[in-house]
Amino acid sequence: MASPLQNEITTDPLERGYADMSDAEVAASLNAEDITTTYERFVTYRTLMAEIGATEAATIRAKIMGAMEAQPPLALAHDMLSCYETGGGIDFGHDGTRAFLDQMEAAELFTAEEVAACKSLGERLISRAFELGLGAVKEGYVARARGGA
Repeated sequence: MASPLQNEITTDPLERGYADMSDAEVAASLNAEDITTTYERFVTYRTLMAEIGATEAATIRAKIMGAMEAQPPLALAHDMLSCYETGGGIDFGHDGTRAFLDQMEAAELFTAEEVAACKSLGERLISRAFELGLGAVKEGYVARARGGA
């Protein structure tokens, strides 16, 4: 049975071109943090201000405050973004939150840039090796997976 590393190198499901790479290049490719993934991250207005900037955070807050009556879910969003206790905030990595942000963009409440900035708070870069659960891949591991020494 092939190991996960052997399977990755042999099948090359993301078409990275492993067959044409040296062992060192394969290891570097697998270890590069170049895959965007979402993760659970609860964000408050404080986080918005710290990470996307005070002006942008204030604009988003003003838009939420101004549209709460017309868009009742925004009142709940405001309450959650205002909660600074443990467990407070909104999970910007959650599929439902991300879909809601898309709806707010479609309703022209938020711009595409504002939605992207909010979504980025629930995203991180990972390596293909991490995604596969391999840990850091070294050149020698690749050589052995290819059948070398």
